[in-house]
Amino acid sequence: PFVLLRVERMVSKWYGESEKRFGQIMDAIESIEGGAVLFIDEIDALAQQRGGSGNMHEATRRLLGVLLQRLEGVNGKGKITLVAATNRQQDLDSALLSRFDLSITFDLPDDSTRTAVLGRYAKQLSAKDLSMLSGATAGMSCRDLKEVCEHAERRWASKQIRKEIDSAGPPPIDAYM
Repeated sequence: PFVLLRVERMVSKWYGESEKRFGQIMDAIESIEGGAVLFIDEIDALAQQRGGSGNMHEATRRLLGVLLQRLEGVNGKGKITLVAATNRQQDLDSALLSRFDLSITFDLPDDSTRTAVLGRYAKQLSAKDLSMLSGATAGMSCRDLKEVCEHAERRWASKQIRKEIDSAGPPPIDAYM
């Protein structure tokens, strides 16, 4: 079984409640016969670096401690495979990183990948226009590309509503650039 753990549903404003919830979740997952895969998206919200800055919230520090103990198998039965995702690996606690057997990094998309991603969102653009837009978006992530397209389309729709443009069609390349 695949279990998606939503961080925002686990965290509580009450002292000790977050760790208790997390422990209960882990116990429930460990009780699944044959084990399970636990997926935590944006794990950096739970497992920030505990370095010398001292600005980690106490509840977060305690929650990280529970997570580390469970991953090490001190309290667990070793039946959980943890898969986690983050866009900010540099912010993760080094003790957490050391407990993962494998780390996969997805680099920023190259030109042809950007062109393909842009083509999914700006379907009306020609291959030449997509190539030009791809060149202008070097260094952007796939999420950035999606946001560029959505922003251009919202601005274009807003201009249409305000009658600032006569075109009733989708935005041209200039709107994206």
